Amino acid sequence: MSLATLTVTVYMVVQGLAPSFWGSISDVIGRRVIFIGTFVVYIIANIGLGLSRDYGELMAFRALQAAGSSATISIGMADYMFNGIFY
Repeated sequence: MSLATLTVTVYMVVQGLAPSFWGSISDVIGRRVIFIGTFVVYIIANIGLGLSRDYGELMAFRALQAAGSSATISIGMADYMFNGIFY
């Protein structure tokens, strides 16, 4: 497996697992707080990706980027469901 493929794999694995955590946490403390917090995490991860110097840092920030962007999946779906679009 090439190194570029490994970065995509890490991103997809975290992107698949993280929405289940964000959905549960947003039920307790609210969707807005989670959305803003994960957006900040996503921005920090992007800055870290731009400044990373070795492959380990790149992989860690890529996973953090996926965790930050994955909240939109669970929170966005909850917004559609609770605002009556699917009812």
